[in-house]
Amino acid sequence: MPRCPPLQRLAPALLVGTLALALPPAAWTQNDECAGALPALLGDTPFETASATVSPEPWAWPCLFTTGPDVWFEFIAPESGSYAAETCGAAHFDTVLAVLRGACGALSINMCSDDACGAQSLVRFSAEAGERVLLRVGGRSGASGPGTLTIRRNLPTLNLANGHTYQVVGGERSWHAARALAEEAMHLGRRGHLATIEDAAENAFIQHTLDARLLGVAWLGGYQDRNDPTYAEPFDAWRWVTNEPWSYTNWSSGEPNNQNGIEDFLSTWQLDEWNDAQPAPGAVHSFVIEWETAEVGVEYCMPAVLNSTGQRARLAALGRDEVALGDLALRATDMPPGAFGSFLVGGSAISVPAAGGGQGELCVGGPLGRFLGPGTVRPADPGGVAMLELDLARIPGPGGTFAVLPGQTWRFQRWYRDANPQVTSNFTSAVAVTFR
Repeated sequence: MPRCPPLQRLAPALLVGTLALALPPAAWTQNDECAGALPALLGDTPFETASATVSPEPWAWPCLFTTGPDVWFEFIAPESGSYAAETCGAAHFDTVLAVLRGACGALSINMCSDDACGAQSLVRFSAEAGERVLLRVGGRSGASGPGTLTIRRNLPTLNLANGHTYQVVGGERSWHAARALAEEAMHLGRRGHLATIEDAAENAFIQHTLDARLLGVAWLGGYQDRNDPTYAEPFDAWRWVTNEPWSYTNWSSGEPNNQNGIEDFLSTWQLDEWNDAQPAPGAVHSFVIEWETAEVGVEYCMPAVLNSTGQRARLAALGRDEVALGDLALRATDMPPGAFGSFLVGGSAISVPAAGGGQGELCVGGPLGRFLGPGTVRPADPGGVAMLELDLARIPGPGGTFAVLPGQTWRFQRWYRDANPQVTSNFTSAVAVTFR
């Protein structure tokens, strides 16, 4: 067979190239510029920047060195609240991500993220229902490629160790503005406050557990009171907004330093540490709200029998008793550290001293259920505390699981191992919750 002339063999490739060059850029990357921003909903939205260009809008710190092409998305908040957008673990290049508001050509940058989770990006922002927010995804130092933009609700997170709930809220605000917003924020029927930190465990929870991401630089509820008689720079007269004792600290090396004579407000910093900062917007990019969780229900069968620590373990129900909200957790305290145990639920109140040959009193009767599913059986922590978040649609009973209904009263108690003086068992107090 005769061979095709070189020109004829190259023609298909040339034709493809010619067609590609004839197509407008929008055919490759429709959202290459601000005016062409594509809708992004809650969940995952794939993107590709390799065929995009560099938009003329400037980047903000810490994304000033962004020189790669970028694409644009438009997010309409389905309801008022806090949101998070990220490329973490879902992009194959070094991304940067910015939150912007306003009209194209007159945009204001609310936040920019570079290397929040490895080489990828994470931003948090607040929005009112129906509010339009622009998200710009680009590449650091000329990088480009495919990825996925994920947008999700930034919901409050329960700390099982202390029963408090926390939330990170993004956006550049002064410390005073962040404090006011935190104290207006409602959750589980209670007002919040800027987060206060009692010990290393709470500090670690805030720094690492919220959103399972590094927190970055955020306002906390600490400040230096210049009107206090003990005031002296840089270490004296630090206070929490709740007036609780200022005992635990975790200052970064060389901090606090009261730089420029105006750094009197507490923020998170690198390596889980703290920094003193000036209160103006731009010093940090988010703040942390803390809610002291309310107890619900009626505690009974108290005081419990003394355990091997010399304490009487008690049980509390934390959150709300409204079935539709599904916000309820059990918290058992004052148990031996590391004590194995499980939570019980029943429909009636009884009194069975030394139940099962143990030391305590069983106060929850039939129909009796025991939480034995994955993640529900756990030992007490080093502080003698164990918590369980309840799924009100899956409460254990003799014949399987059932859903709690409004108007029902259910009783809860915790059984746990004890050595008093020999290896035996014990019970906490019990709590009865009437659901609405």
